[in-house]
Amino acid sequence: MVSPFLVPPDPRALSSAAISVPPINFRGWPSDPGGIEIGFSTEELTEPPATVATMPYYRMLAVGHPPALTLLRTGVCGRLSVASAALPGAFGLVILDGWRTRKFQRELVNYYSTDHDPVGAGFVSSADDPDFAPPHVTGGAVDLTISYNGIPLALGTDFDEFTPAAATDWYETHAVKGADAVLIRDLRRMFGNAMLKAGFAPYQQEWWHWSYGDQIWARFYGLQHSIYPAIDGP
Repeated sequence: MVSPFLVPPDPRALSSAAISVPPINFRGWPSDPGGIEIGFSTEELTEPPATVATMPYYRMLAVGHPPALTLLRTGVCGRLSVASAALPGAFGLVILDGWRTRKFQRELVNYYSTDHDPVGAGFVSSADDPDFAPPHVTGGAVDLTISYNGIPLALGTDFDEFTPAAATDWYETHAVKGADAVLIRDLRRMFGNAMLKAGFAPYQQEWWHWSYGDQIWARFYGLQHSIYPAIDGP
């Protein structure tokens, strides 16, 4: 991992920012995709809207063979516009990763397996489970963060920092002490509320991972099947 990749938020720099958001209701975290049928869709992959910045982590890191462009399903891109518009003032969205080929998904599993078992730990999905379409391979999952005045922020951890603090609700379920921790909690709330407003579903273990139309999204919203299957390419 490039370290640091994202910038920790500075309470002094953000002292004038309008951050006033309620805690997030994560609906009891129904995120296990078991039993959710894989849907069918011919919706195309496309580049994100111009209102959302991109910072392609894996291309910058030169890991494996990531797609040459940052792509997502058309419906996901539309919802990102909604989420971006829900952020106040100088805040914006920055995409770190989008659609992946199945080959690249395997490469990520192998890359992170040098340190631990990323599949078993729930941080990287297997590319070869016949009952589960890897979220990023569907084009429905997006890794992203928020920026302030164009600077992408690390909300408690860096991107792909596979630690307990990466859990989306970590700052809701643990004691928050000090200005830095309070700011991170409030920024996660602001970010999460914007994404939920746009119809995305969170992933419990990674604050940066959100999805629309995949099996995890379907489970979160109490649906029986997803919208998007895995897709080989544009």
